[in-house]
Amino acid sequence: MKTSLLVVTAASALFLSACSSVEKKFSGEQIPNISHFSEQTNALLGEFSATALSTEADQIGDLLNAKGAAERQYRDNVRVINGLLAGVRDYSAKLVNIAEMRGSESEKIAAYHALLHEYVPGLTTALKLPEDHFQATLQDVLRQENLRKAIRQAEPIVEAAVTQLHNELNLVEQSADAVVASARQRLQNHFQPLLDSQAPLYAEKTDLLKQYVKVLEQRSAQTQALPGGTRQRIQDLLTVQALLEKDWQHYQQQREALARLTNTVREESARLRYFMHVWARAHQKMATGVYLPAEWFDLNDLPGQLLKRARL
Repeated sequence: MKTSLLVVTAASALFLSACSSVEKKFSGEQIPNISHFSEQTNALLGEFSATALSTEADQIGDLLNAKGAAERQYRDNVRVINGLLAGVRDYSAKLVNIAEMRGSESEKIAAYHALLHEYVPGLTTALKLPEDHFQATLQDVLRQENLRKAIRQAEPIVEAAVTQLHNELNLVEQSADAVVASARQRLQNHFQPLLDSQAPLYAEKTDLLKQYVKVLEQRSAQTQALPGGTRQRIQDLLTVQALLEKDWQHYQQQREALARLTNTVREESARLRYFMHVWARAHQKMATGVYLPAEWFDLNDLPGQLLKRARL
């Protein structure tokens, strides 16, 4: 099931009534209930997952090669995306567990530091960064006086995760294009005899039309009908066209399905990019002390943020 952006708006509205009280205190500092962050993450992403080839694949199943290199690459890219989404959900849930655990602030910060360590190796590998790239960030996390400030120091790691997803979505789009190109070539090969027949049929129709016009111009009161041979040619042409019509419609439908498939992959990719930017901004606002969870997922400031990232 694909998550609608309406879910984000509806869930945010619900939080307006849920956040009138503060449930956690860190070193005397009041902060919002972090559990709402995990709830909102699940509301935002829901059961969203990168689809293998979208619903359009039903119409082009016979054009896909399950063992083809392009299809295998696409499936691999999709698995990476779904793994990243699972990681976002997992991180959000574990963050809540840490915030609600019994223990001192230093113990919670240590647990959060360990949580970040679970993701850093994969990020540095995926983004081709030095192994110690986030070492200073992790040390800053440990030096904070409370968990909220520690979360704030982890923003470079969160931003790196969004960048990784952005890069992986680029790969998904590229591999989807390769799948479509391969399928389009199979379609062309399969229907080549049909396509080859179109030029002769068009030439035949053109010739018959010219003959018909000539007959009309020369018709007299005594000559009202087309010559028998011409009538038979017209009948034969109509018979052939009727036989080919079903195949021609099938060819056109599959061409349109391939075009829709390309558009669908890009639309889903754009939607997921948007979702992740919403999530990253919410994480940032939570970490900087924005009080109401309903304000964490404010969509109004997203366009500017997306434009800023697009220029990077």
